[in-house]
Amino acid sequence: MEYGNIMNVETSGASSKTAIAYGNGLTGALIAAVASRESRGGAAISGTKGLGDNGNGYGLMQVDKRWHQPGGAWDSEAHVDQATKILVDFVPVVQKKFPSWSREKQLKGALAAYNMGEGVLDNADVGPYYHRQRLLR
Repeated sequence: MEYGNIMNVETSGASSKTAIAYGNGLTGALIAAVASRESRGGAAISGTKGLGDNGNGYGLMQVDKRWHQPGGAWDSEAHVDQATKILVDFVPVVQKKFPSWSREKQLKGALAAYNMGEGVLDNADVGPYYHRQRLLR
């Protein structure tokens, strides 16, 4: 039974300020999936000052502190914006490396690279298990 398409629901409270994902060319559902996988939406890091991954990940989307200076509080708009931009920045990297891939496969590659770096990409697969979990969420 079909109950309706969530993408067609009017969101009167949404604004450009709250639409971080759309401003970066992604859907909010994808950003929520990353946050869900990285920190269970914050549940896995509550009480840790936003730290996970043995202290290397920070925030809802677990920005890797070894490569990036975390921005904002662990559960802030600034953090989600920073992490979203990191993900988006991997898209042209993947596009350049694999121009024949479909846009969807390039996005899957960007998801894998967001988690484990560009080195996980190869032509046979777009990284390990990580990106598949995001798409399922």
